Amino acid sequence: MANFTESTHSGDTPEEILHPDSRELFRFWERVRGENSAIARNQVDLRQIRKILPWIAILERHPLRPAYTWRLAGSGVCRIWNAELTAQPFLADASAYDHDTICRLLDNVVASHQPCISRYKAVYEDGEMLGLEMLAVPVLSASGTTTQLLCSVVPFRAPYWLGQACITRLELSKVKMIWTE
Repeated sequence: MANFTESTHSGDTPEEILHPDSRELFRFWERVRGENSAIARNQVDLRQIRKILPWIAILERHPLRPAYTWRLAGSGVCRIWNAELTAQPFLADASAYDHDTICRLLDNVVASHQPCISRYKAVYEDGEMLGLEMLAVPVLSASGTTTQLLCSVVPFRAPYWLGQACITRLELSKVKMIWTE
């Protein structure tokens, strides 16, 4: 069962963000957005975050139902799932409860323009397990009419077998909204 918390952030990277690559994405988002609640997609200069590009993804909400799609998934994110994720449903391997919980959390990011951090346990077909962290920050679509999620999806370790087995189950372990000023 997931642990739900909130924190207010002002200043440097919140302590709830554990992974260095997630921390880098958060600092980039904070720097680029300035006083705005979100950044526009055309403000995302990939050269500034090139070190973490394999772990970057963009999620987009389905317009009619509570679901998200991988709009773009970096090579590292695809290796975690051992699949090409772009244009695929997000969280297809999560339980209905976790899927609904995560969709509500991401809907809150979209509605409030506040980031969130979540952690997962990925269970693979061969019984291996891997801890993951996902930071989701709001970005305005190219048209400016919808909010998408720029995410870092990173493993806490890099096992030799990454990219060789498929996730059979994804379990949510912690979620936290990060309220920025």
